[in-house]
Amino acid sequence: MDEQLVSAIPITAHYSAAVEDALNGTLEDALAARVAQCTESSEAERADECLAELQAYVDQRSGFRDAAIQHALSQHVPRLLAHFKWYVRARAYRLLRRLASPQALEYCRQYVELCVMHTLVLDDSAHGEREQGLKFVRWTMRFGARLWLLSPQVVKTMLAVAEQADDRMRCVCLETLCELLVRDPERLWYVNGVRTLTQAALDGPWAISIAIASALAHVFDGAATRRFIHPGITLGGVASALTEPAGADQALTERAKVAAFMLTQLLKSWGGIQYFLADGRHVIAAL
Repeated sequence: MDEQLVSAIPITAHYSAAVEDALNGTLEDALAARVAQCTESSEAERADECLAELQAYVDQRSGFRDAAIQHALSQHVPRLLAHFKWYVRARAYRLLRRLASPQALEYCRQYVELCVMHTLVLDDSAHGEREQGLKFVRWTMRFGARLWLLSPQVVKTMLAVAEQADDRMRCVCLETLCELLVRDPERLWYVNGVRTLTQAALDGPWAISIAIASALAHVFDGAATRRFIHPGITLGGVASALTEPAGADQALTERAKVAAFMLTQLLKSWGGIQYFLADGRHVIAAL
């Protein structure tokens, strides 16, 4: 590469080392070559530095689709999802969102799904990695349903996180599952996730409970999606929250308030009324 051309490239502290290597080729090739040398067992500081250089370069070129960079992202960055340091894995997730499409990762889809599942079950000491992993999953939902990184195993892992009331990623997982219920309810129904999502709505917060109630109302209103709601089963927990004696327990009182709100929202639609009249009207009898 011409030295005058290299000197005109904006250089940050992140990828200045790559510019020196670029004197013997293009800057993109130099960055790709440095990332290609990193493996899951590479020294953490070195791997993080290489990814930071590539991240800085890509961030300054929004929409940039260089072939060498795209090849490095799809062929070399995924193996760093198995690195032994969480901050390297977090940066790898962030870089993978700069791919043109998740289609580039089809060759290692099962491996990436396994890495995402491992990431989601980590504790809060790796919160940055968990956040980037979930952002990566949500990024795939921008594309066609076939490319979503939401296999039954990944959805089950997200449901497990959503059931933990003290988990910092609980609300984000619930929002993602709520969106999945609206866009592809069969995927959630397949792992018995609709009932789990409904139960989780009772624990709040209110914003999540409202979103789940609205998503359920949307499913009730669709003739093609109503079949994923099992009469007497899906909302059994919501009805029981109103029949349990709350007494002085503040938590049970809040659950009853959320249940009353959800049932009221569902009874405002014909689909909701049909649900409560089905199965021998057992839900109404319980109330």
